[in-house]
Amino acid sequence: MSVFVDQINPEVQRDGLAPGQIQTDVELRLRKAGIRVLPNADPETPLFPQLYVKVRAVKRREFNLYAFSITVQVNDFVDLRRKPTRSAVVTVWDTDTAGSVGTDKIRTVRDAVGDLVDEFINHYLAQNPK
Repeated sequence: MSVFVDQINPEVQRDGLAPGQIQTDVELRLRKAGIRVLPNADPETPLFPQLYVKVRAVKRREFNLYAFSITVQVNDFVDLRRKPTRSAVVTVWDTDTAGSVGTDKIRTVRDAVGDLVDEFINHYLAQNPK
């Protein structure tokens, strides 16, 4: 499985939440669970299946907080049964969450990403026992 973390707003990155950190966190969790991680995917030529992580955050200065949303999806490349010559990328599993944190606690969003990845791992291991 490859891992792709979507771009994160530069302001959020300056406050301490970087895509590279999330990428490392996610890959480590997958490996610890015994799920093989494919080399980093090039966005132009992704490898499938793909665990896709999207973090959106908006800074509300007047309240000194970030409103955020996180989506974790598993996407896969499939051939269509009725038209085997046609294929598509489809989402085969997804989950999301949203919340808010103080601007000085934006790094805790990494924990929320980890919780969603753990949810995927639990589903994956239930369907793929060792």
